[in-house]
Amino acid sequence: MLNYVVIEMYDIIGLKLFIFLCTGTNSTKKHMKTFFTTLPLIFSCLLSAAHFYRSGALVLTVISIMVPLLLFSKNRLVPKIITVALFLAVCEWIRTLFSFIERYQAAGISWTRLAIILAGVALFTALSALVFKTKTMKKRYSI
Repeated sequence: MLNYVVIEMYDIIGLKLFIFLCTGTNSTKKHMKTFFTTLPLIFSCLLSAAHFYRSGALVLTVISIMVPLLLFSKNRLVPKIITVALFLAVCEWIRTLFSFIERYQAAGISWTRLAIILAGVALFTALSALVFKTKTMKKRYSI
């Protein structure tokens, strides 16, 4: 039997976000722990998808959205495939950073804030690969 206790409810831009405490079985807690462990990775993929969508690269958008779906598989290759995808996303963020800096300099606009934000996104995306170093993910993928 699965029971959830709602702790708080936030209203963010019209969307209801529930934060809950799982009081179910050990299996349920394990699944919740795995889900929360993978959130940085999922968020990085969605950021990449939004970036590709805005630039008009629909194929890369779909690929970026589908990468986190690999997490449903327990195949030992999944961490490697996702790590390579995240590395490619980091390369794209860095390429975008330099491209925008070049444009901003040509227009005579300050690019410092842009560089800080995009470097932060690239760093977050790179660090997202570390989820596979956690005990939960090592156990799941027999690493």
